[in-house]
Amino acid sequence: MEKERNSSIEFLKIIAVFLIILSHSLPFGIYNNYSSFINLRMCTTDITELLMAIFRYFGNIGNCIFMICSSYFLSNSNHIKKSKISRIAIYSIVVSILIFAIFRFIIKIDFDMSAKETMQLFMPITLQLNWFISCYIIIYLLHPLLNAAIKSLDKKHHFIYIILFTFVYSFLNTLNEGILFYNSLIGFILIYFIVVFLKRYKEDICNNRRLNIIIFSLSIITLLFSILLINQLGLRLPFLSDKLQSINKFNNPIVILLSISLFNLFNTKFFYNKMINYFSSLSLLIYIIHGNPFIEDWFKGYYYDHLVKTDSRIANVFILFLIYLFGSIFFATLMTCIEKKIKLLIQTNKK
Repeated sequence: MEKERNSSIEFLKIIAVFLIILSHSLPFGIYNNYSSFINLRMCTTDITELLMAIFRYFGNIGNCIFMICSSYFLSNSNHIKKSKISRIAIYSIVVSILIFAIFRFIIKIDFDMSAKETMQLFMPITLQLNWFISCYIIIYLLHPLLNAAIKSLDKKHHFIYIILFTFVYSFLNTLNEGILFYNSLIGFILIYFIVVFLKRYKEDICNNRRLNIIIFSLSIITLLFSILLINQLGLRLPFLSDKLQSINKFNNPIVILLSISLFNLFNTKFFYNKMINYFSSLSLLIYIIHGNPFIEDWFKGYYYDHLVKTDSRIANVFILFLIYLFGSIFFATLMTCIEKKIKLLIQTNKK
């Protein structure tokens, strides 16, 4: 039941989506005639560019938070809802084709698309048009098996696996990406195992508000210090000059600690708010809409080249953030309303 969903956690998921959208609103990527391009990987003496480089980390913090919230709920159930999978798949395909059609036939943008990019329109999940959605669906399909595997472990062996995998696929992988065939799915599974371990065996730590505030604060300080240190080293050592985003990973141990402590702080109190739960239910659809590559690869470049109205680069980022946010909420709400109308029509015809 919806009332069983803690609105405190649902509100945290909304915050995670905000962080992801803000990260995607930054001027990074490759665009046509992109006069405002800023390479956020390059170490810099410009305070504004450094601040935007820090904002870029918000996206993976949001990804980590979202996966922690999902792991917490999925660990309670071994049931796979086919309707949920088909709903996400249909939304992904509809959004992909609809946004392409708007840009191609209404705005008249002539895209030079490869065969793979064309196929991605019709198979966005299989061909990873949006990596997070594809990974989330796989985790959702695997979660009963993950729960069974975890249940077969005692506390000692569960802890050993976490330590081993955290060292290899979190710590070492943050320092040198791709160690031992790492991929995002492995990162999600690692977070899943950590969340379940804390939930099963360390409830005292999860409920210790003071401890989690300390961990959260130290994590933020450590992450900021690491970014600033990399920036200073990159300004002095040429081989590090383009490494400002080198530790920007959702499986970064600092990011995981930060996200888990924040989750614990939000999860210490239960309350229910219908509006919060509703907007949280739109989160994946909002992610699908604003993360569409035609939005990311064309609209953002056009925005920074032609639509900006102020010389303040930070202000331009937040204006695009609001466009993404309210535009995605509007279309997500519209699509869910259409879905309800179609379901109602089908039920009426059956009668």
